[in-house]
Amino acid sequence: MEEKLNKLKEIELPEAVSYAPETLAWYILYVIVFSLILFIIWKRYKKYKKNLYRKFALKELSEIKKTKKYIELQTLVKRIALILNDRKEVASLTGENWWNYLN
Repeated sequence: MEEKLNKLKEIELPEAVSYAPETLAWYILYVIVFSLILFIIWKRYKKYKKNLYRKFALKELSEIKKTKKYIELQTLVKRIALILNDRKEVASLTGENWWNYLN
């Protein structure tokens, strides 16, 4: 029996499976996916920055409602128009021209 036990060999375990990609196609796929994620993040950031004025305008509007100083509403509308449109076009508008522009 001992002789049979001495003839037994140690079981060889297989090599650990590598999680690294082995072909160029995987690297290309990783670059494409990573670029796509960066592009989506960049577009959302641009959209966030573009619409940031709305957050502040709504906050200021709620303050105007609380204080009931509705005359400040016209100033708020003018500031929003300056943000959204060309400054040269909007800044000089007053009186009737301003109301026509708003309509």
